[in-house]
Amino acid sequence: MFKDRLTVQYDDLEQYIKEDNIVADKFLNDYFYKKWRYDNNDTNSVKPGIELIISPYCNQACKYCYWVRYQKSIFPDAVYDIEKTKENLLLILKWLDHNQFNPALDIFSGEIFA
Repeated sequence: MFKDRLTVQYDDLEQYIKEDNIVADKFLNDYFYKKWRYDNNDTNSVKPGIELIISPYCNQACKYCYWVRYQKSIFPDAVYDIEKTKENLLLILKWLDHNQFNPALDIFSGEIFA
């Protein structure tokens, strides 16, 4: 049904996808990526950051930590895989470097030896 609506407006689905990607790229660049560029010297705005969660496990139980209260709903045990986390972290860092992005990185983790 959705594809039928697309074919009414676009005879060429490839052209629709190409135009959709252009719009998405413009949006992401204007609202996120532009502020992440290495050459961005705009000191009047807060640089948007990326929060990287390395490990969901912690034995500290700090009262101020939202992780203690919401860990199970944010990061279920079944999802966590240390090897996959390392692979994904490397992919993110390579992607940031390749695109010459320099966002603020917040590395968040529980006590990894817990």
